[in-house]
Amino acid sequence: AAPGFGADNPWTLSARNLQAQILGRLGRNAEGLERIDDVVGRLMVISGADHTDTLSSRQVQADLLSALGRAHEARAIYVELAEQLSRHPRHGPTSELALNVQQSLSHLLFAEGRSGEAEPIVRNVVSAWELAGDAPSRYELMAGRLLLARVLVDLGHDDEATGVLNKLLGSPAYDNEVDADGGVVHAVHGLLLEIESRRTQSNEGANV
Repeated sequence: AAPGFGADNPWTLSARNLQAQILGRLGRNAEGLERIDDVVGRLMVISGADHTDTLSSRQVQADLLSALGRAHEARAIYVELAEQLSRHPRHGPTSELALNVQQSLSHLLFAEGRSGEAEPIVRNVVSAWELAGDAPSRYELMAGRLLLARVLVDLGHDDEATGVLNKLLGSPAYDNEVDADGGVVHAVHGLLLEIESRRTQSNEGANV
């Protein structure tokens, strides 16, 4: 490290947090987790469990655990963070960090086949994102709506899921994904096809 920037320096810890996130995006989750574990351990001692840097680093930690298939550990961290943030004097349950944590938790629950538990969480998150001043252009709102639609389809609420997807299709954030040929586009069309297929099968069954 450069002179004056030791392992416990806030700039060093911030850089290592970013390193961990980048490693996760590259699929090198085990390496990312090793780095963020060290960052979280140091921040717990230096700044305390309720410091924003600690809280945001723990979310990265949970995200990497989830990516590694360690769902039980990830879920425990998300639940603890959501509780901490709900009573945090500087954040609260509708802060950006809190909403990201809740969205990650609901995504994990959905991936575990627990859509019934995920549904009220992601529904509240989407409602909160919609109140943001820059809501139409927010990637987080688009991702939240996509997750909500997936959960609703899984629960058999196809009509409501279609309405959620229609809102998503009309957003500037979605237009950006179209321009980039992003994965969201393919996911949306896949869900719409699934809904249409189920409706066709239902109509055919009714006509037999």
